[in-house]
Amino acid sequence: MRGINHLGRTYLFLMREHGRQLDFLVFTLLFPALFFLIFGVPEASDFYRAQTLLASFNAFGVIGVVLFQSAVMGAQTRHSSWERYLHTVPIPPLARLGARLLMVTSFACLSIVSVSAIAWRFTALEIDLLTWLKLSGVLLIGSVPFALVGYLLGGLASPKGVVPLANLVYLCLSYAGGLWFPPQLLPEVVQQLSIHLPSRKYAEMLWDVTLYRPLNGHDVRDLVLQTLFFLALLGGQHLWKYRPVRKS
Repeated sequence: MRGINHLGRTYLFLMREHGRQLDFLVFTLLFPALFFLIFGVPEASDFYRAQTLLASFNAFGVIGVVLFQSAVMGAQTRHSSWERYLHTVPIPPLARLGARLLMVTSFACLSIVSVSAIAWRFTALEIDLLTWLKLSGVLLIGSVPFALVGYLLGGLASPKGVVPLANLVYLCLSYAGGLWFPPQLLPEVVQQLSIHLPSRKYAEMLWDVTLYRPLNGHDVRDLVLQTLFFLALLGGQHLWKYRPVRKS
């Protein structure tokens, strides 16, 4: 019970802290929705395009929130004096981690709602509530590998340097994964790379949901394997960081 209390208090603190950051709110809520309004709505002229663009731009927004927040938190954990102070207060490490995950998930949900609201209002979208909930579930569960990528980046860069690094990785994954343009319109070299990226596997799963198709087992398997790979890299990074130093 005490652990749940710590989790709730830490979560509320993090939500208040990030809620006061106007740039974070703009990036989380307005940027994906505005991007969809400018570039997605004019292209969503029929059922197929509206459904696929809803999935693509939701993926674009969720990856942005999850990857950036994980990268920044990973870097802050290593360099921030505030983070070092948090380790001295009587809050279990799992409660801190759980609160961060809940905070990231909350903002990812807000991004999903903002993009979906634009799609419902301005496109030929045809999606029932159950399918939208399924889409939201796949968006959140499938975002785990991108959170791991963010933590990997946070372990490599400083709090200031991690932002441009995460932005570069984010934009490359979004473009090459087919979230901005249909994969068949990408350059040939990028198409060959795209089919192996986690963002492409993620997008394929989301397109299946919005087009009322069963999930492709190969895409699910590949994304799970990539998640395990990133998790292993993160574990290796952690072990290397805290390896014992031999005394000469």
